[in-house]
Amino acid sequence: MVRIGISPLLPPILEEFHLTYSQVGLLAMAIYISYALMQFPAGYLGDRLGRRNLLLLGIFGWTGITFLTGFCATFSSLFGLRLLTGFFQGTYFGNERPLVAYYTPGDQTASGRGLPLWVKEWAWPWA
Repeated sequence: MVRIGISPLLPPILEEFHLTYSQVGLLAMAIYISYALMQFPAGYLGDRLGRRNLLLLGIFGWTGITFLTGFCATFSSLFGLRLLTGFFQGTYFGNERPLVAYYTPGDQTASGRGLPLWVKEWAWPWA
């Protein structure tokens, strides 16, 4: 939601901040630029600092930054916070997937990412 949630808000943001279409385009892609750039460093940092630690840092980071986004008064502050959100979200996939693979039993790897095991057992006891 944080990554794509701004898309329907772009027309009101354009009007409120008196932006050009180019600026709105930059704003829309800011999170994806930093998100993509953070993928490899996040995996490296997860190996060095611990995957759980980096996941917690990323989740709390993007939550706080997303909250602060609502208080932006200028285009540059909004753009900067969207970049930071992308950096924090970029820490997720490089560290989440190895943890899921490690803790999911080998015969249930297909459902390891899609459905938590306790939900599977609770909702579908026959599976």
